[in-house]
Amino acid sequence: MKPHIWEGFREEIEKYARTAPGIPDLTTTKKIRKVEEPRVVPFVIQSHQARKSGKHYDLRIADPETGDAHSWALRKLPAPGERVLAIQQPTHTIPYLNFEGIIESGYGAGTVTKHLNPPAEVLYADDNKINFNLYPGKDTKEMTLVRMKDKNWLLLNRTPTRETYPDVPQSKPKYKEKKPDQIDFQDTSKIMMAKVDGAHSSFHIRPGKPIKIYSHRPSERSTELIQHTDRVRGARETKGRKEDGETILRGELWAKDHATGQAMASKDIGSLLNSNVLKSRELQKEHGMLKPAIFDVVKFRGEDFESMPYEHKLKVLDEIAKKYEIFDLPDLAVDPVAKEKMYAEIQMNRHPQTKEGVVEWDAYESDRPTKVKFRPTYDVRISGIFQKPRSMTRGYAGGFEYDQVDGKATMKAGRVGTGLSDALRKDMQDNPEKYVGLVAAVEAQEQYKGTGVLRAPSFHSFHLDKNPRDRLAEALTK
Repeated sequence: MKPHIWEGFREEIEKYARTAPGIPDLTTTKKIRKVEEPRVVPFVIQSHQARKSGKHYDLRIADPETGDAHSWALRKLPAPGERVLAIQQPTHTIPYLNFEGIIESGYGAGTVTKHLNPPAEVLYADDNKINFNLYPGKDTKEMTLVRMKDKNWLLLNRTPTRETYPDVPQSKPKYKEKKPDQIDFQDTSKIMMAKVDGAHSSFHIRPGKPIKIYSHRPSERSTELIQHTDRVRGARETKGRKEDGETILRGELWAKDHATGQAMASKDIGSLLNSNVLKSRELQKEHGMLKPAIFDVVKFRGEDFESMPYEHKLKVLDEIAKKYEIFDLPDLAVDPVAKEKMYAEIQMNRHPQTKEGVVEWDAYESDRPTKVKFRPTYDVRISGIFQKPRSMTRGYAGGFEYDQVDGKATMKAGRVGTGLSDALRKDMQDNPEKYVGLVAAVEAQEQYKGTGVLRAPSFHSFHLDKNPRDRLAEALTK
């Protein structure tokens, strides 16, 4: 993979941006070179108000190794699930991708502006087909160009949506909860599992297709699914096996911190998942690689598995983890000694997958699992930012106020003033509107019954599952 192979063209692009040579030879449409390994390439969609042919779009995908920009003209851009006719044009030069201006006369006379210029990654290409992804902002758009006949191609938008993949979970099950002192280590009907510190995700396996990884949260802007496939190393390269049919799993995307060897904090996982795909890959190299941990089965070989006893689900999970290197199971224990050992490791912050607690599954029932948190956390809705005189002199907020705990209104506003970094306090002071309405996870000793406010709360993280994706990404940059 060569994410920056085209950097050498930057100077040439700037040099020719004003003159826009564009097409060395109007009669030449060069053959598209075969590409079998993903690579990031220059890409643009230009809006072209042509005097002769009218308004249309010009899509250009460059090959840095040949210096060619393969080009197609199309009347509209396809929405997810749509396809449009794309007419192949003479091969352009790479510097022309940066052109904006007026073509005074001749071929293409009219006004050209950039319409879209996101990072693009070609996954496969030959002279009859190009599979490529676009990475605008945090999103992934899956596209295919396929030749029909001669210069007539189709551009297909294959971006997954809730309509095209209705079985992919778009919600997270609500677990029961109990306190650590309620754990019965001798009860061998209960399977104890490390509560992996990560982001709840679903994993879609289909025969001959890449493993797809989705957030359980719906996109706030469209019907598209929030996809993490291309952020996770090995996911796209791993194809589903024929014998597994359609299989859908639940799990967590987590990462082991390169520096500490332990699970990365929620806010850092959020940064990896809410960054642009290419930026996320760079951050992972520096801090920790995203990894799927699977713990539940929604569908197996086309059969609904939601209501199956957990002992059956566990056999499927174990089988899948052995077949596909990309997947791991969370640490789990059945016998009393192993349970007590896991419990002690987590309490002493020595467990590599979690600092939070465990989950208990009933081996013989299909009931919801039970979550056991060693340090109780509560979800609070931020209602405002408050100041303290000492913090204000440094330009920092004192902390935030909240008016809801676990979705229930408090009798009076509570305050959280500890656990916040200086960078976060500074941004809260400068941009309070970014934070009002967000859901934050806080640790606290207890919740007062009369008012609903928390005793000695400390900020833990912004909730990865209960905040709008765009607003969460803004908060996680601090």
